[in-house]
Amino acid sequence: MINFLGEWFGTTPFGWALFCSIYFLIIRHFIWPIFIVPVLDLVDFRRQKEVDSVLIQLTPPSDTTMSIEAARELYAYLHTLYDLQSYTDHVKRLKQCISLELVSTHDEGIRFIVRLPRSSLQSFISALHSYPPDIQYKEVNDYMTSYNEEHSKSYATYISEYHLARSFIHPLKTRQDHSNHDPISYLASTLARPKQGELAALQVVITPYKSKQASRIANKLLAGKVPKFVEPSGWLIVGMAFTAIQICIILVENIFNFVVWIMEIFEGKISLPSFIIPRMPKEDPFPTPIAQAYRDRMITKLGEPLFYTEIRFYLIQEKRKDLSSRVYGLSAAFSSFTDPGYQQIVSGSTLLPALINRILLKLIPQKIKDIYSSFDKYKFKNRLPSVMTYSANVLSISEIAGLYHFPDTSLTKIPGLIKHRNPELHAPLSMTNSNANLDVILGSNKHYGEEVPAGLTLE
Repeated sequence: MINFLGEWFGTTPFGWALFCSIYFLIIRHFIWPIFIVPVLDLVDFRRQKEVDSVLIQLTPPSDTTMSIEAARELYAYLHTLYDLQSYTDHVKRLKQCISLELVSTHDEGIRFIVRLPRSSLQSFISALHSYPPDIQYKEVNDYMTSYNEEHSKSYATYISEYHLARSFIHPLKTRQDHSNHDPISYLASTLARPKQGELAALQVVITPYKSKQASRIANKLLAGKVPKFVEPSGWLIVGMAFTAIQICIILVENIFNFVVWIMEIFEGKISLPSFIIPRMPKEDPFPTPIAQAYRDRMITKLGEPLFYTEIRFYLIQEKRKDLSSRVYGLSAAFSSFTDPGYQQIVSGSTLLPALINRILLKLIPQKIKDIYSSFDKYKFKNRLPSVMTYSANVLSISEIAGLYHFPDTSLTKIPGLIKHRNPELHAPLSMTNSNANLDVILGSNKHYGEEVPAGLTLE
């Protein structure tokens, strides 16, 4: 019988179509996400180190009063710019990463540094013309080369990654206006005033989010449904294990009840029901106005452009006892983005509950901890994304705009922040005109990397 079915399915068009459909579903929903995607992510992770990139320092003007809406539009532009790729690159899961860094040293103060592919430098600079128009930039060397292994061994070092405490669909607290409170001031103040030879750096590596999971979750929320497997990520593995046990128990119980029910019918103890049991109406998963308002916030986040986001903090201090004060200060600064009871930014892995993480840290040998720490430093130095995308944070442009932007100088004064007081202006058309022949050259005008001679003519 099996041979007959195998020959029939293999020789008829219907059989070929059926088997191709089955193979496609198995590859698309089982082999591809579980086996192929991790391999492609790992290959791209190794490729990121070889990307030709450039580090530029952004210097804001001394009187910056840019709105948060301008920052959101800048990140929306960057999302579109770095999301454009060929179909082949999309299948290979090739990523384009941008590293947004806030670096503080004793000699150079607090600087805004961005690392991006050299091929997109001109497009990035063009976008800066409107955020704000008089920002200055220059190419700089990698500050990590100044802090080599010999230097870091004589100082106390600390590196940590920060993650969302719950699933990414739960939004962080964002503000439409920073006129009363600017969260970047707390983050920058935590990095301020390092001593000679010390370093404090906050790194945010962003990559355009390409999965369709966000749109599927948003559609379920719009339909009044609660998406599955979006509970707090710290209990994800434990919750899935308990869910699997519960499913097995329910299956065994239902099979047993079904067998008993069939036996009772044949023995004549019960008769088949002659009526249809009415279906109970489903309860509203968002019954209160507060729950409905929070659902709208989730839908708003999922409707915005999203980024895979890695948040890292690297610290070099002269004394080990000074590490804790800055680390605790940064954790407290992240409280500006905490939505109590829903979402927050926490240090360390959230794959397992915090209690289990503490127990594992006590049991893991120190050599393994050192290897893991060296790998974190490797990712920080090379500005690499997460090895696997499922472990990365997913933030919207509104959340990233609140996390990394130029501070409002009319509201806060950050000690050591590098600013400039001489805005650069574009040369007038009379100077840039190809027919402009200067008889006396007095100097040159520099604006966004373009140098135009300035002088006088006999006329």
